[in-house]
Amino acid sequence: MNRKIASALLAGVLSLVPVAGMAAAQKPASTKSAAKASMATHATRGTVKSIDDSTLVITSTGKSHGDMTFTVNGSTQREGTIAAGTPVSVRYHEDGKTNIATAIHAESPKKKGAK
Repeated sequence: MNRKIASALLAGVLSLVPVAGMAAAQKPASTKSAAKASMATHATRGTVKSIDDSTLVITSTGKSHGDMTFTVNGSTQREGTIAAGTPVSVRYHEDGKTNIATAIHAESPKKKGAK
């Protein structure tokens, strides 16, 4: 009888081994992918004060009015003609204290008297 109990116990324990092995085999999320997932995207609007190959400066009229500076790179999506005086909307993320523009969209100027 003891042999049957021991066999049943052993079979039960062995059936749990694959479950424990699978849990141990799972890798924790890498810090790189976790950082990307937590990287928040922001958006703002304003008028272009200056733009060059690597920097965009806009004067924002929103909640945080004033000048905002963005880093522009090869992966920044650009839509429309972006020049000084052009109203734009900018999507960006923060990298430390640096704002990295991910997309810049030139908006058509509002017509006076249009609703």
